[in-house]
Amino acid sequence: MSENLPPDRAVSELMASMIARVTHRAPADPITYRRARRRVLKDPQTGALAPDCLRACPEIQDVWRYVKSREPPLSTYAARRRYLREQFAPLLELDRTTTPVRYGSTPRRTR
Repeated sequence: MSENLPPDRAVSELMASMIARVTHRAPADPITYRRARRRVLKDPQTGALAPDCLRACPEIQDVWRYVKSREPPLSTYAARRRYLREQFAPLLELDRTTTPVRYGSTPRRTR
């Protein structure tokens, strides 16, 4: 279950689910989305870096409305993918710069 996932894996799941939703690929599972979102937001490190789009979209179906309301309009699949990747960039960078000692412990920075 997503609640038991390490936060970095939950971040990857969320970004993939959101991109799938806004590009009309395979539908994302709403339960998996909610659990992964909760996992990311409750973790102190990932929660602090969570993008506004994640905070504003408690349900996967909210993602479409959120992305379509952006200015300038994100009218292509590529623009929507790029937007979400940019939004998740700080979380993905955190994943690249920290190495967990073990699940449930405080991550340490790598050099």
